[in-house]
Amino acid sequence: MPVQKGQFNASSVYDLAGRVVTNEVEAHDPLTIVDVATNVDSDKINHIVEMAKILLDDANVTLSGNESAELSAHYGLNNFAKNGALIIDKVNREYCKKIIVNLPNQAHPVHHHIKKEEAFELLHGDCTLNLNGKNIEMSKGEPVVIARGVKHSFRTKYGCVIEEISTTHIPGDSIYEDPQINSLKLSDRKIKINFAKD
Repeated sequence: MPVQKGQFNASSVYDLAGRVVTNEVEAHDPLTIVDVATNVDSDKINHIVEMAKILLDDANVTLSGNESAELSAHYGLNNFAKNGALIIDKVNREYCKKIIVNLPNQAHPVHHHIKKEEAFELLHGDCTLNLNGKNIEMSKGEPVVIARGVKHSFRTKYGCVIEEISTTHIPGDSIYEDPQINSLKLSDRKIKINFAKD
């Protein structure tokens, strides 16, 4: 039987991340939107989105409203203001384009990629990029290439918007220096959100 309106299917895995089942569902019965609820603080997420929209407006970034977005909350949503990023996916094919937003005084933890090579370009604000222990103050209009295997992190004082261009993004390809982050399931540190820039 084809999937009916309101039903989840196997391709809905990202739509279900961060949700809990609220109704009893029998084996082999469909899982529908009314059977699940968000298990995250929506007020906190709305506040993050509003702050990010201000930075995106300042950066003159145009969004269609069809992009997928997630909060990388490496130490949970309660610590997002200190560690994390809002990541907006524009394209993910053989090449990938993302917009990364860091809120004021936020950092993204040290990690590296096994398969992905990427380049960051600062579109707005201030960003200190750390590559293998060396700090680089990013400047608008000057992309920085991050080769596979290079440990990197970034932080901002006043908030920033970064454009990332890379090879294909593969879930699970980010290896963090902190084993506590690596021990979490992707669904425990990635919060899929609805994000449409007004």
